[in-house]
Amino acid sequence: MVLSCIILRDHCGVWRCLVAITLLGGVMILSRPPALFPPTPHPNATNNSLHDLEHGDHHGQANEGGYELVGILCALAVPVLSSWIVIITRQAKHVHYSVLVFWFGVGGLIVSLIGIFAIDTDPMFNNWDMREWILSFMVALVGILGTISMNKAVCWVTPSKAMVVRSFEVVAAYILQVTVFDVPTHWTDLAGTICIIGAVIMMGVEDCLMEAVNWRFL
Repeated sequence: MVLSCIILRDHCGVWRCLVAITLLGGVMILSRPPALFPPTPHPNATNNSLHDLEHGDHHGQANEGGYELVGILCALAVPVLSSWIVIITRQAKHVHYSVLVFWFGVGGLIVSLIGIFAIDTDPMFNNWDMREWILSFMVALVGILGTISMNKAVCWVTPSKAMVVRSFEVVAAYILQVTVFDVPTHWTDLAGTICIIGAVIMMGVEDCLMEAVNWRFL
């Protein structure tokens, strides 16, 4: 939304600021970062495990803290890089989507080959069964369909609207985690889900609201 306002001169007023705040609040509630939602020990934990939770192994915590910092930086890089991709795609909307998907695929293939042969030294594909091959092909198919849909969406609507609607994937991923992977739920998850859905609805009715309320700062 910020890059769209700066580069594409897209409108960004009070309404979109409210949408951004609501969306960020919902994502933070659903993701539950440890800094804001400290983990609580299990009531049936032993005294030793409680002692470890309270005092902890400083060496282990240092390693986990390092990995956590890298993970946070990688997670922050995702929306930044995604926003640049959306802006570039919007600027190249006159190009057929198949050309963009082709170059995305070429870039992904190059990165994958570098990761397979230069970085990862473990043997590849030796112990794969039919289930893993099917899942891999499903990932490729769904990724291609998602890239095509995103390219078409950016050509038809503004990048800000496309990215806000795309944020609904957080809710979809949460539903899959709860139903398929048995991830424990919290009572605050409902509030986060409502915030994200509300942000998507708010962005959807923006045009109608702008026409009804003729205020340039909205």
